[in-house]
Amino acid sequence: MDDINKEKYQKNGIIGVLTRKFISTKISSLLAKTRLTPNQITLFSLIIGLIGIYFLSTGERTNLIVAGILIFFSKIFDAVDGELARLKRMETPRGAWIDGISDRFKENLIFLGVAIALYRQTGDVYVWLYAFIAVISIHMLSIVLEHTGMMDKNALKNTQEDFWMVRFAKKIGIRPQFLALQADTYLFIIYVSIILNQLMFILWFFMVVMNLYWIVIVILVFIKKGEEEK
Repeated sequence: MDDINKEKYQKNGIIGVLTRKFISTKISSLLAKTRLTPNQITLFSLIIGLIGIYFLSTGERTNLIVAGILIFFSKIFDAVDGELARLKRMETPRGAWIDGISDRFKENLIFLGVAIALYRQTGDVYVWLYAFIAVISIHMLSIVLEHTGMMDKNALKNTQEDFWMVRFAKKIGIRPQFLALQADTYLFIIYVSIILNQLMFILWFFMVVMNLYWIVIVILVFIKKGEEEK
């Protein structure tokens, strides 16, 4: 099982590595013995994610704990569908396509759920503006990564290797991807914050940190590519 996910481990942040190693691969090994298909797991992940978002939207303390747990397991099964596809040799472009769409759909609805919950808790209409600015960070990060890869598939890697934090991390034995705010990392922040009823923290984190993150990537890549073109 570890061999199947070796490549995936190299791309995941620390949270993704740990959840795959200790949770999703164990589930995948069991499901591989059944007739379940990867697409069915993708649908199951979507359903439990949507149920979690509904609980989130109520803004009630007990429901937030349930919501955080359900959304966490929705993400776990996002890993399971791909692992199961590799185990059963059922990988297809269509499966990867619908899996990606499902993931982005849930991420957008999480912010809607947070906004509804906060509005119910506080009555503050500005939470809708905050949620809008927060969700922009996710879309922009996706756009930046996609278009950077289209320009030069090695651009991010080359830029990352020149960054001082990455060089320092390598010296002390930390994988560079562990420093990146990848989906597994920022979604973990969301799960924990929901369970702890820190919904405003979620919005501020994405409004400030995640928006700064994609902006910094743009600046660093722009400078790096400019130096290469001279």
